[in-house]
Amino acid sequence: MRGGDYFRIMELKKSSSLLRWAVEDRPREKCMTLGVKKLSNAELLALLLRSGTPRASAVDLAVELLHCYDHDLRRMGSLLPDQWREHSGVGDAKAASVMAAFELGRRLANAKFTPQLVIRGSQDAFSQLWPDFENVEHEEFWVLLLNRANRVLRKECIGQGGWSATMADLRVVFELALRTKASALIVAHNHPSGNLTPSDQDRDLTKRILRVGGLMEISVLDHLIVGRGDYLSFADRGWLIGGQIAAEI
Repeated sequence: MRGGDYFRIMELKKSSSLLRWAVEDRPREKCMTLGVKKLSNAELLALLLRSGTPRASAVDLAVELLHCYDHDLRRMGSLLPDQWREHSGVGDAKAASVMAAFELGRRLANAKFTPQLVIRGSQDAFSQLWPDFENVEHEEFWVLLLNRANRVLRKECIGQGGWSATMADLRVVFELALRTKASALIVAHNHPSGNLTPSDQDRDLTKRILRVGGLMEISVLDHLIVGRGDYLSFADRGWLIGGQIAAEI
């Protein structure tokens, strides 16, 4: 075999490294079989890049790009076309694809809330929160912040992973309420099992939130437990009455 042929074969092997992965490790197949939430930042970026260079796979290129910007997605999202093209392996097509993805993310964030939306009951609150809980396989704790007319000001995930000091930290809940000048709030968390029965911890946390809300004159209108497309409302069950603790809770 001539030396030129040998090196040409080696380069082809390197450039096709993505194709030689096990199916479950390829970003595209992984996305389709396990869901997009299972992909790492490098794998997501690799899908946008679509191809790598003669010496590196798309994932290798994505890892390199992330490393260049200390894995700071906000910083990467503000890069200009010329800054993307400074990187070897990133031409106009790749730069445009990645920039478009970041711009869609910004537009989604800005369109996440309807300023005129009024929460008239638990179904309205559930409709606002369900997209954030759908397909989530771990516990998350969210707060929905409202003005005096019960119009949505903001919603925020303040903890995830299970019942912990972080997840149930009331300082985070009410600091956020103060920053947004909210007059009322609704809290919600999910039960990935689908069981909507509130635990003793759920009830105790609700009592604590109500007490702190009363002291700070911020109404706690409801606590939702979200399951698989369904929910339980503490207010609908009569456990919260006018933002106050009912004896039955």
